[in-house]
Amino acid sequence: MDRATREVPSAVRALLWCATALVLLLLPSAPVCGQADRPPRAGASADRPGPWTELTRRDLAAMRETLLENHPGPVDPQNPAYREWLDHGYERALAMADSVDSLDGMMAVLSFYTSGFEDGHLGWNPNYERAYSLWPGFVPALRQGRFVVDTVAPFARSDALREGAEIVDCDGETLQHRLTQRVMSFREGIPSLEASRVRLAPGVLVDRFNPWLPQPGHCRVRPSPGAAPVDVSLSWRWIGRAELKPLLSRAAYGPGVDRYAITHPADGVAWVTIPSFAENVGDHRAGLQRLIDGLPAERDDRLIVFDVRGNGGGNSAWGKRILSALFGEDYIERVDEATFAHVYTEWRASKGNAEFIERYTLPRFKKGSETRVYLEKLVAAMRQGMAEGRELVRVEDDSQAEEADSATVPPSPLGRHVILLTDGWCASACLDFADLLHAIPGVRHAGATTYADAVYIDNRGGLLPSGIGTFGFSMKVYRHRPRGNNEPYRPDLPYPGDRWETGRLQAWLLRAAGGPAGPT
Repeated sequence: MDRATREVPSAVRALLWCATALVLLLLPSAPVCGQADRPPRAGASADRPGPWTELTRRDLAAMRETLLENHPGPVDPQNPAYREWLDHGYERALAMADSVDSLDGMMAVLSFYTSGFEDGHLGWNPNYERAYSLWPGFVPALRQGRFVVDTVAPFARSDALREGAEIVDCDGETLQHRLTQRVMSFREGIPSLEASRVRLAPGVLVDRFNPWLPQPGHCRVRPSPGAAPVDVSLSWRWIGRAELKPLLSRAAYGPGVDRYAITHPADGVAWVTIPSFAENVGDHRAGLQRLIDGLPAERDDRLIVFDVRGNGGGNSAWGKRILSALFGEDYIERVDEATFAHVYTEWRASKGNAEFIERYTLPRFKKGSETRVYLEKLVAAMRQGMAEGRELVRVEDDSQAEEADSATVPPSPLGRHVILLTDGWCASACLDFADLLHAIPGVRHAGATTYADAVYIDNRGGLLPSGIGTFGFSMKVYRHRPRGNNEPYRPDLPYPGDRWETGRLQAWLLRAAGGPAGPT
């Protein structure tokens, strides 16, 4: 696959959401366990549903029809589970809709359906969000497979309920079960992913008024290792989003990094912080460019750390430019060719996809430009595919990828001096950045296991019939990507600590790096 073919989709990806002002709800989840299904409420029936039921059914039908007609998943021969959930999950969600009698219930059912696809680039973004939730006065954290108290408010604190205490169960149910089998079915999670479990664990006891997730009345808490569990009655109180968010963040991976900078925590050590690759947010573009301008001066450092804590993605072209500034453009081009030589994409051929690209994306590029030429070929391929009855199509140049010759990544004099530091927020374009770094001989990976992406990408979307929010979905699927579907990267230098403050991480990593790349 040539360079233009691979980079054009990245440019397209950065603009698709801008065209319709959509923001995806990332990181969906698995289907809820059987106990979640409830009988219809009193006064409602299949032939006389309430207004909330009708609204929910209408939005569910729109989601299913949109995916069936436009998403590659339902026709992907390599992922039959996608079509299975499209139909089976829809039936379950419709059954749940029969008992919906509020906006909260409607939002829960829509989230249940989209979460079951386990597709991080599919979801819906509500136009409504409660300013306050209910909480029991403490926030748990998932550490080494145990749920422990990370933060506790004064009104809930006791001899048993304090920081570090282990939460054995609540109303007889372990928090592990509540998280993976119930909460993650509605809260954008993938139970099989470590990063997803750690990220969502702090909110496992937050009451967001989902009728399928009732509040527990008490928990059994082990105050210290080896102590007998103590029964603690829960007292539920209101808490605002602004107050709750930092507590949940602290209990997971912390807030991440917040600025684009190259600092020097020790002699000969360059610490490069990249909070995002989203160029269209705030002053991010200027920050990314500052890194590119400053990195050539760091090539002689004995250790260079790329700190991407909190980086959820953006435009992957920026990651390639950053690495080119450090390693050299020719070298990174060789890495790119070797890593993605056999990668190609298939687009879902549909009238809606072709019209979206033609109407909203093409006009943003000058005639004759590389990106516009690619998009024109894409629209033509979609229309030809529809005429011939083919549901998945490739752009002409892209179809040559699987015949490309394999290339070997040459050694780099900088490889053994470079470390990628991630937490569980690294996803999307952050993982594309990790693809390149992992392909460079000698580069090490530190921190926590990353998040993971489904193989579906390049999004568009629109308003749901109810007007409650927007629904976004992908138009293409990767083939032969370095990472499999929902496959994360695991560090060879795992961080053993509970707190993710920069100072602690720097002190640990400078010790853990060791060898010629570490401190002397």
